[in-house]
Amino acid sequence: MLLLRDLDEAKPSKQENSLNGKQGVANVMGVARIRARVVRWVLARDATDRPVDPQHEPARQWCANGALAAAGMCLNPAHYFKQPAVHRLEAAMGGNIAEFNNCQETVEPVLAAFDRAIAAGR
Repeated sequence: MLLLRDLDEAKPSKQENSLNGKQGVANVMGVARIRARVVRWVLARDATDRPVDPQHEPARQWCANGALAAAGMCLNPAHYFKQPAVHRLEAAMGGNIAEFNNCQETVEPVLAAFDRAIAAGR
């Protein structure tokens, strides 16, 4: 059974959702960590477990990549794979974020990877 949690309390402000300006990689990773849950094969799900866009209001549960998107990262592959947060999380996961995420039965390994990625930036 997968661990899925609602995160109404973790909705970011518009400032948190933007990578423009002063928001650093650690802040993005921190917001993404709060949102990460065991959601597999899609970026996000709504309260009824339907797949939704990770950056839109109905999203309540996010995979690791969806959590990064919900924290404000652009999902366009031309930009996404150049982001320092993606590189840190891939290093912490030992490879591809989606592959790591989709192999997990619980959220703990995903959260531990976010913690390692955040710590690597300090």
